[in-house]
Amino acid sequence: MVVVLFFKRDNNMKTVVENQSFKGLPLAKVEIHLINVTVNENNIAKTYHKVSNVRLVDGVEMYEFLASYNHPFEYQGGNIMQEGMNAVLTYLADPTT
Repeated sequence: MVVVLFFKRDNNMKTVVENQSFKGLPLAKVEIHLINVTVNENNIAKTYHKVSNVRLVDGVEMYEFLASYNHPFEYQGGNIMQEGMNAVLTYLADPTT
């Protein structure tokens, strides 16, 4: 049985990353929206985040939802949302991590 020690939600934790690929398709910009993070008693954490394509249409940025994911990482004891976002960004920079 896994016990969740805490759960943090923040609807404002977003960042835009350039030059990514999604399922093999190159995208100029994607928005990562970190919805929440859960941590268990062993400091194993998991993000829930959404990925959206950001396109410029007639001078207006349009956001197209692509998928939502969970990403596991080891919680170090700091700001849980920032650690979660850092884990996601590290993974995007190098998916072998």
